[in-house]
Amino acid sequence: LTDGGLQGAFADRHLEVHAVGTRGRGHNKDHVLAYMWSNLAGQELEDARSFRDRLQTEMSLKQIAEAQKLSREWKPASTGQINE
Repeated sequence: LTDGGLQGAFADRHLEVHAVGTRGRGHNKDHVLAYMWSNLAGQELEDARSFRDRLQTEMSLKQIAEAQKLSREWKPASTGQINE
């Protein structure tokens, strides 16, 4: 995959993860984390930006600020290879 293809796949995965978080499948709903993931995915996907905007109507200003802070501080995990 090209860098653009990897970024698109990564954004798709973010959108999937945040959707699960807001529906509470298998765990409690966490709007702050759902907002964070949709904000990160929104860098690549319009659907994620739209979802994030709808989600924030259900959040307090404090929750939105926390989610934005988490988005700014988030760093991807290392993708280094494991040597055998």
